[in-house]
Amino acid sequence: MRLTRTAAFGAAGLATALLLTACGGDDKAADKPAEKSGDKAAASGASGEVAQVMQAVAKKTTDAGSAKVSMTMKMPGAMGGSMEMSGVMGWGPLAMDLTMKPDEQSRAADPDMPETSRMLWVDNALYIKLDESAADDMDGKSWMKLDMNAALEGADASQRQSASNGLDNMNNQDPAKQVALLLSSPNVKYVGEEKVDGVTAQRYKGTLTVDEAMEANDSLEFLDKTEREQLVENMKQSGIKDYKIDVWVNKDDLPVRIDTRTNTPQGPVEVSQRLSDYGTTVGVKAPPADEVFDFLEMMKELEEAGAGA
Repeated sequence: MRLTRTAAFGAAGLATALLLTACGGDDKAADKPAEKSGDKAAASGASGEVAQVMQAVAKKTTDAGSAKVSMTMKMPGAMGGSMEMSGVMGWGPLAMDLTMKPDEQSRAADPDMPETSRMLWVDNALYIKLDESAADDMDGKSWMKLDMNAALEGADASQRQSASNGLDNMNNQDPAKQVALLLSSPNVKYVGEEKVDGVTAQRYKGTLTVDEAMEANDSLEFLDKTEREQLVENMKQSGIKDYKIDVWVNKDDLPVRIDTRTNTPQGPVEVSQRLSDYGTTVGVKAPPADEVFDFLEMMKELEEAGAGA
């Protein structure tokens, strides 16, 4: 029973972290020159002066390589709520070290969720720091690991779609990819000058349909053509119609705020990301192996135990 309770906590924490809903790329896409991504996007999306500005922003952001970040994620429905995250992020490849703080609604939906927890993302694996009681349940191992590459191995088509989408959702937090995605919008436009945390910034916004977002998204490489088409169809059937993105750019051609919004039948999924201190040291490393338990292995053991029972 204790193992089952801990597994439930781990799954809930994992789901919360992965529900940074957006469309983006993987680490390989991050290694591509920003100019190429921008040129491709401009061909089917932004054009003229706006495209030139966004291409410059994408290149400057890619070159910066890292930043301090604070995010707020809002989820709809009875199991929804909001989550605040803050820490450091590097990209190319993506690495994050964030402290997560759920609101009261989120914690009410999952009584095992702690007031704060630490999340690492490194080498396409998610690590979540457990509280002391949960760690005691796991023989003192205080970190839960979900290896997204391992999750894709041997999975069926539906599981591959879920795992690939989860991997994409994490990797999409790279702000350079968000700018490239905005470039792909056929209606991207300049909104005007606004203040962001006291800093003067220029705001740009655009909207993409599910088809347009998937067309711009080259990260779902683990899916074949049929699986990719099915993923798009599943998104449409779930009631997701479009993806909205707003980017605020400072005088140095760097984004200081990125907002995304996905409308669902349950309500909007919103993520607001604020960036500062570009070029900051990240240095994210995986926790020591003897302090980590594998989420996938644990779930496999639970399934085998259930089958045996």
